[in-house]
Amino acid sequence: MMRALRSVLEPFILALLGTVVLASLLPARGNFAVWAGYAADAGIVLLFFLHGAKLSREAIWAGARNWRLHLAVFAVTFMLFPLLGLGFAALPFVPEVLAAGLLFLTLLPSTVQSSIAFTAIARGNVAAAVCSASFSNLIGRLPKVGEHVDAAGWRFEVVDLDGNRIDKVLAAAVPAAEPADTPAALALRAGAGPI
Repeated sequence: MMRALRSVLEPFILALLGTVVLASLLPARGNFAVWAGYAADAGIVLLFFLHGAKLSREAIWAGARNWRLHLAVFAVTFMLFPLLGLGFAALPFVPEVLAAGLLFLTLLPSTVQSSIAFTAIARGNVAAAVCSASFSNLIGRLPKVGEHVDAAGWRFEVVDLDGNRIDKVLAAAVPAAEPADTPAALALRAGAGPI
């Protein structure tokens, strides 16, 4: 019975869920939050090192040349997930705050460490996962403070950066445009004629 339970409950998944519960009950604040961020960065570096040290140069090159995998990852990351997020946010019974959070989540590339860890657990192609997760995160452009994107009635604005990472994002509902402020009405008022 315990063997069957262990096969279903992977220790990494249990540790991940435990970390989420611990962070929910005891969130990092003040100076401890800064040190917790450093510890998280060190963990990511260690993960890359441990997985990278096991890979040969040939395996990395083979993973980098796996263009079908990279195209599939890019299509899912940058097309399918955002479309699913927009569809979910448009459902009338979903609370606005939940819709905004899930929409924001679907607009981000996957975390490199989870991509590698889950691929390793599944005994998949770790070299290709390292390359694909790295490519998808490098292709995304890091916005500057003040830049925003409007989607599904929400505006996501970058408020603060921590080095090259987005630290804070403001999600706010965008009020519907007044009829007098639509592009067509503004063009007509300016005498440019209908657009």
